[in-house]
Amino acid sequence: MVKTLLDRYHYWFWIPAIYLLLYVVSHLPLAWGHRLVFPDTPYALLIFLPAGLRLLSTWYFGARAILPLFFGASLTIWVYGHYGSTSLAIAQALVGSVSAYFAFELFRICGYDLYASPSTADEAAVAPHWRNLFLVGLFFSVFNGLLASILYYHTLSSDNLLPFLLIYIAGDMVGLLVVLMALMAGMRIASSTTS
Repeated sequence: MVKTLLDRYHYWFWIPAIYLLLYVVSHLPLAWGHRLVFPDTPYALLIFLPAGLRLLSTWYFGARAILPLFFGASLTIWVYGHYGSTSLAIAQALVGSVSAYFAFELFRICGYDLYASPSTADEAAVAPHWRNLFLVGLFFSVFNGLLASILYYHTLSSDNLLPFLLIYIAGDMVGLLVVLMALMAGMRIASSTTS
């Protein structure tokens, strides 16, 4: 029974673990360079790697990815601390966990089901392509940036609000690009070694 549960819910373990790893990489070496160039945007990073995991997990698992992503974000809050209040950090974790789902659902409502598998048996699966994921990632980044700027509205000065929003959106997009490129490179290397 335990093995069956682990087989069925394995992603509940690896999504938070990878989230924490990507967060560490984003906040240690990458954040140092970001803070030198953009010292006035403390809550946003120019390269936020967990954004790529958020998008890819939601693409593959759909709504089932929301809770593991939220758990991964909450784990990083617990390990690293947070900016501002605990409730604000948890709200930010929740916003980040659902933004990719909102973006995929927006496309699905418009007639483009871009999930890894179709949501109904009548629909044909859309061939996975990095351009589709990047397009959804653009909408995800905008949703996430707008919602985060609403959350942090009272903690930022009016001069920092627009730079915060732009860097937040750019950080998600750059993080998504880095993760997608690393994944594509890994898949090419794996396919060339098996050939």
